[in-house]
Amino acid sequence: SNLASNKEESDLSRIEKRVLKFYHLMSVSAFALSLNTIATCTVAYTAVIHGRFDPFAETAYLFMKREFLYEFTMVRWSFLSSVFCFLGMLASRLLIEFELLKPTGDVKSSRPDVAMLVVFSIGALVTSLLSYVNQNLWC
Repeated sequence: SNLASNKEESDLSRIEKRVLKFYHLMSVSAFALSLNTIATCTVAYTAVIHGRFDPFAETAYLFMKREFLYEFTMVRWSFLSSVFCFLGMLASRLLIEFELLKPTGDVKSSRPDVAMLVVFSIGALVTSLLSYVNQNLWC
């Protein structure tokens, strides 16, 4: 695997090294944000079990915003951010693993086209998800 070997890292082009650093940044970010989501959910769940709040509200959404605003906001933000970090990580991993950024002497090489397809496909998914989330925020 290109991602695990330091010896092979010296053979990478400048852009491949940058994409590799981006991959590592996104993977650590996705992991940290996912752990934050889990920890915050656990704290909020424990607070609900203790029952030291007013349980009456018109909707569950209003209840969460009134009693657990920080937890509600942080869990949503952390989870969505970790999903987008994961998608960035996925795109960079595809570019590196399939050597789509390696320079080729062949002018008719399909590598740049496939690399653009990967980037634009993941970009389209990210913008689609952002659009859907933005339409359904109810904040």
